[in-house]
Amino acid sequence: MNREQRHAYNSGTLSSSASGGSIMLLSSGALTVAGTGNVNESGGGAAIITVQATGANALAFTGAQTFNAGGSGAVNLDAQATGASITVAAGIAETVAVGGALTVSTPSLKLLGNASDIAASGASKSLLIPVAALTELQLPLHPVALLALSPVPVAIF
Repeated sequence: MNREQRHAYNSGTLSSSASGGSIMLLSSGALTVAGTGNVNESGGGAAIITVQATGANALAFTGAQTFNAGGSGAVNLDAQATGASITVAAGIAETVAVGGALTVSTPSLKLLGNASDIAASGASKSLLIPVAALTELQLPLHPVALLALSPVPVAIF
């Protein structure tokens, strides 16, 4: 399932049951993801969920989403161009549920206030943050609440 737009409002469930399938929320510019909802790829195999903004634009999360790509799937949050950023609004949590890896690729990751976080739970979770292009990391004043990743291995490369 592919969807190209600049503003995605999800207060329900976006889902696919294709084996090894993918759900892609893509924008040719900035992308704001709002609402409180779920994005599920339940077909098994190496499923992929990708949320992506392109160019020197923001991938902004203003609503709480739960992403589930299955036990061997992956979730990619992607705004990689020079000048791009990924932001999570104050009080908002983006959650990756059930197995798989979470990859956050951006030169600027901003958690914009207390209770902003990117959470992953489950023993098979990993968070990958490629920092070769990371130029800015903005965290809330209380970093204890910023990445709820235990017991998650974290690789920063």
